[in-house]
Amino acid sequence: MLDKVFEGKVYMIKINRQLEPGEYKITDIFPNIRMSPALIDIFGSKEAAEDILQNNKVHIIDRPYYMFVDDDDGTVYISQNHLQTSPKEILHLDIIHELVHVKQHKDGRELFDRTVSYVDRCTEIEAYAVTVKEARRIGFTEDQIVRYLQVEWITPGEQLRLAKSLNVSIDHASAFVMDYEIYLRRLRSGEPANPFLKFLGTLSDEIKKGFARFRLPIRNDFIQINGTVQDGLISALAVETISHAGMTLLSANERITCVEMKNDFPATVSDGSLIAEARAYKVEGSRISGECIVQSDKDTTICRTEASFLIRN
Repeated sequence: MLDKVFEGKVYMIKINRQLEPGEYKITDIFPNIRMSPALIDIFGSKEAAEDILQNNKVHIIDRPYYMFVDDDDGTVYISQNHLQTSPKEILHLDIIHELVHVKQHKDGRELFDRTVSYVDRCTEIEAYAVTVKEARRIGFTEDQIVRYLQVEWITPGEQLRLAKSLNVSIDHASAFVMDYEIYLRRLRSGEPANPFLKFLGTLSDEIKKGFARFRLPIRNDFIQINGTVQDGLISALAVETISHAGMTLLSANERITCVEMKNDFPATVSDGSLIAEARAYKVEGSRISGECIVQSDKDTTICRTEASFLIRN
């Protein structure tokens, strides 16, 4: 049986994480993928699946992406960081998802219909349908599947709509739960995992338990009429840095909301970069407190911020 269980564990695709950027066959990266029952679901026969495994190109790239299929030639692209650091279950499901797109491309279909939302594209719904079936086979709970559907380019409402389209059971009390481990790993790698930080142009220098350092190159549109960076923007950078230090202290079913913030601005800045360093710690079980110092790249202290966050389940 393709779905054979080995040593009490459901069969999983093996992953070669040590490859350098370059061009490969699918089986170079996922050496036992032929045994996956999902291949028959996708391609209809072992022969059709083998043709793709032998002839479809895969490129490992040193860029902040996950996996995607090139709509021009069907090549699969995989981020080296994603390959090296993401959980094996996520990579297992991701390659199954992308192989559905390979089949769609081979059939001459348009993969990226920009006239409809990502979660409403028939190509995405079809790919996720196969992926959800595979997720259940390898032991994902419905809640874990809902979390797998969480990607940063869709809203919580779109995530729930996608889950409904796929007949995934939703616990509305916890349907959109941030998986902080995955999110912070993506942020550390330089991926645009947070729309607001991307909008500002904030760069993540370091995130570890209870600590975060962000860097923000100053743009002309940050400057107010007096020639200095707007104070509210500096404050936003500070509280975001504290909140990310706090995220490292949370479990997957927890979220934080800022309930109190105090700022002190001993100096102003007009150019260069802002460097924000924050530390956070849990207090009284249901709160996180933290402080942040924002400096210029000339080591001048621009802002000191203290903030308190309520932990919500």
